[in-house]
Amino acid sequence: MYDPNDYTVGWICALPTEYVAAQEFLDDEHDKPEFLPVHSKNHYALGRMGRHNVAIATLPLGEYGITSAARVADDMLHCFPNIRIGLMVGVGGGVPTRHDVRLGDIVVSTPRNGLGGVLQYDFGKTIQDKSFEFTGFLDQPPTILRNAVAGLLTHYERKGHNIQQAVEDVIANNRRLRSKYQKPDPVSDRLFQSDHTGEDLSFLVQREERDEDLDNPMIHYGLIASASQLMKDALIRDKLAKEKDVLCFEMEAAGLMNHFPCLVIRGICDYSDSHKTEQWQGYAAMVAAAYAKDLLSEIAPQQVERERKLSEYLVERIEKTVNDTSSGMADLLTAQEEEDRRSIAKWLTPVNYAVQQSDFLGRRQKGTGTWLLESKEFQLWLTQPREHPTLFCPGIPGAGKTIITSILIAYLQAHFQTDPRVGIAYIFYNFRQQDQQNLTDLIASLLRQLAHGQGLEPVRKLYKKHNEDPRSETYASLEELRDTLHAVVTSYSRVIILIDALDECQVHDSREVFLRELFSLQENAGTTLNIFATSRYDQSIEMFFERSLKRNIHADEADVRNYIDDRLHRFPSWVAKNDSLKEMIKETVTRAVDGMFLLAQLYLDSLAWETTPKGIEQTLAGVVETSDKLNDRNESKLRALNKAYKVAMRRIKGQAPQYFKLARKVISWILCAKRQLTPLEIQHAVAVELGMPKFDGKNIADIELSISVCAGLVILDHETNVVRFVHYTTQEYFEHTWKKWFPGSHIHIAKACVTYLSFDTLDIMGPPKLGNFYFERRSEIYPFYQYAAQFWGYHVGEAQMEEEQTTLNILQSTGIPSIYIPDIHGFAFGDFLTTEVTGLHVAAPFGLLKLMADFLQATPINLKDQHHRQPPLHWARHSEAAVKLLIDNGADMEVTNGRDETLLTVAIEEKSEAIVKLLLDNGADANAKNTVGFHPLNTAVLYGNERLIELLLDNRANIDGDSIKRFEKPVRPGGFHDTPLAVAAGRGYENIVKLLLKRGANIEAKSYFGDSPLISAASHGFLDIVKLLLENGADIESMSYFH
Repeated sequence: MYDPNDYTVGWICALPTEYVAAQEFLDDEHDKPEFLPVHSKNHYALGRMGRHNVAIATLPLGEYGITSAARVADDMLHCFPNIRIGLMVGVGGGVPTRHDVRLGDIVVSTPRNGLGGVLQYDFGKTIQDKSFEFTGFLDQPPTILRNAVAGLLTHYERKGHNIQQAVEDVIANNRRLRSKYQKPDPVSDRLFQSDHTGEDLSFLVQREERDEDLDNPMIHYGLIASASQLMKDALIRDKLAKEKDVLCFEMEAAGLMNHFPCLVIRGICDYSDSHKTEQWQGYAAMVAAAYAKDLLSEIAPQQVERERKLSEYLVERIEKTVNDTSSGMADLLTAQEEEDRRSIAKWLTPVNYAVQQSDFLGRRQKGTGTWLLESKEFQLWLTQPREHPTLFCPGIPGAGKTIITSILIAYLQAHFQTDPRVGIAYIFYNFRQQDQQNLTDLIASLLRQLAHGQGLEPVRKLYKKHNEDPRSETYASLEELRDTLHAVVTSYSRVIILIDALDECQVHDSREVFLRELFSLQENAGTTLNIFATSRYDQSIEMFFERSLKRNIHADEADVRNYIDDRLHRFPSWVAKNDSLKEMIKETVTRAVDGMFLLAQLYLDSLAWETTPKGIEQTLAGVVETSDKLNDRNESKLRALNKAYKVAMRRIKGQAPQYFKLARKVISWILCAKRQLTPLEIQHAVAVELGMPKFDGKNIADIELSISVCAGLVILDHETNVVRFVHYTTQEYFEHTWKKWFPGSHIHIAKACVTYLSFDTLDIMGPPKLGNFYFERRSEIYPFYQYAAQFWGYHVGEAQMEEEQTTLNILQSTGIPSIYIPDIHGFAFGDFLTTEVTGLHVAAPFGLLKLMADFLQATPINLKDQHHRQPPLHWARHSEAAVKLLIDNGADMEVTNGRDETLLTVAIEEKSEAIVKLLLDNGADANAKNTVGFHPLNTAVLYGNERLIELLLDNRANIDGDSIKRFEKPVRPGGFHDTPLAVAAGRGYENIVKLLLKRGANIEAKSYFGDSPLISAASHGFLDIVKLLLENGADIESMSYFH
């Protein structure tokens, strides 16, 4: 059995006659392929022709035209992924008017008059008072084939050809072919005048016999006209011949040229008029096949191996389709649906993975990654989704897993673009986005992506449930999100979820919970749910995929070579002109990286710095030495990667001192920043001169220079507009080695933030009490201001600079603290405060305990700021240590904020279990009501948090509430007028209803309006809860006071 990858030539025929001719010219016939992808419908003949292995396919019997040809070509490229040159060989109708084209001659597609060799003559537009205008452009045949045509033409002109003899030899070896495939009597080659459609022989065109010295058959080079209809009109034939110099008409080539780049070879069997006959068809197919075999003899197998795989054109077509589809999707939605989707998406989560998808796909080296699309495992997962619902693809760091995932996403989006029953969603785990990738965020993101078409309605219901009253918008509980995701998935016939880089999830439990959630959904959804996931090799992750299809991801050798070729084009000209040196680079690096794209990039970056061939050879020798010393595959790659980073840092250090200083600052900021920085932010951060009273714009370094001095370790992500490390492993390397390369970096960054905030110009730009106008103005002129104001405290804490005079100065300055407010205080950043903002308020969110202790001596501990009316205890709620310090110093835990909430209620809303426990342990009132009688337990139930409900009940929270205040008019169910059990029943929280009943909740307790839990559940249609309450003794005759 032959490997499908052994075949490098793809040969397509349209007719059985052509299929016979092609097989007759094989030197060896191979067995039929034993394994083909499930979706394959083609019939194949395999064999050797000269020095090449050829896969031959034909259109289904009775099918013709552009679409059928394209479908056969696509199938061929999936089945034989290593095909690198294509041929379309068969018969066509000749155009005898300007050229002496006769039956049995051969026409070879050749570029002419700005056209690529094939003209699609039924694709264009008609313009008033003008002739029909052709608007489509079809690619010309690949260079390797055009060069072979030129070489064969030269050979034929010098020595003639033996095509006629080759056909006779084939027929002599297979006498069955004689009647249909041998050359007909030349008398039957009859050409009628163009305006005659009958059979009157007096209208024959008189032609001279060909000179015996001319080749017979003759070979013509020029344009072939292609369309989905058969050309049988001599007048139109002649018109196109006059306008475009067309030599031949056929019906398939236009479907191939842009997606299956090939050479078209046609034997002439008629004259494209009404006098068509099949008498010459067999012979015409034979001579075309004979010419194609001669052509292949002009091409060395090594030349073919250097060509791109034709399957790579499939991915390019998919990308274009995805882009075209994306641009048109908005037109298919009604304005209301689009508005709903925007509102729901914003409410669900701000995270939009489509931006990252666009960036990753844009970074793909053209033509790479198709090996996975063509793999047996992927095809099984794609075509047999119920039998093989999960595909797991682990790989070493830097193997290209994320880029592969982006290619798969694009492929699947294109593959299912016309099927609204299939939903696709994806997650890119990112170690720098941990705060956006907890279980709630991930489920919300899946909902956001699947909320269209039939998947929109369940999400719309959830959104309306939490947004009925704009004055009290709430967010969904985890249980609600789970239930809604189940409903959305069930609404599709098939859902595909792709997860990249599971290993980048830093919270081990979070990853496990998410995977269990997905596999539970896969098992219980009642519809087909396919999961694709990538990760580094990690036993704790792999155990989840023990029964799944598995395909290891590594950089395909051909992909690496393709990448190196592309990079070498950008090397200095003295390298580009040295073929032997380029080949040495390609061979050495390909062998050394052994499946890791990232290593190839780093090695090439190191070579780009060399100035002589000797320097390149010495660097390559070091690469080989490193590779040879390392044995264990996984460990060796990581060690090789770390060594490559070390070499890169040595190169950085070996630059001019100012370049090294710039690179060190840039890398330090990317490493230590609490979020990713924009180019402007990093330019300003690097430009800060410590201790100076003003910012000097002349000290800003060019962003391209700032990135280039980092020796390929830093890139500008244009899609997200952030400057980041080239790879996750770069961050990991520096996290382990920062003390060696960047000693004192935390101190420098903290001082830079404090210095930036201390600039005189920030103080005089306007009083903070005037609000967001001045905030926005500051952010425009000083792009680093927002980051410094939000995160200075974190850096001060890490650098242990709390007692530095500069830090004390900015917190003691009158009126200044209001511009150093982090966003974690619970309101939008830029909401400036007026007076009564103390250093204690501002230090508390960061947990700067030493500073807080100093300010406690002179600051009333319960003093509220005047804008949001929050005491320091509320500001401190994200730092357990800061909250404890304030409580230990006498802070009143029952002091409320501007919304009449104690810190206990706020912590419940924010699901901060540690703060809730700390407060309860220190005696916080578990039954403290706000001014409308709302209890902490009601809040916990409203937000669907079972753990906090139990914590409150364990601390004597009143399970039925008390003294609900009277209102002038009812408010929505699930609000503060209900008992905790009624809130849970009215919101559909079945598990919480069970918990409250188990803990002794009164099943008949009514709100002021007389709503019992049973009425709340029934009025909202939660039948399972109605049944549960009845089973637990609820009174079915119970009525509201108002009924």
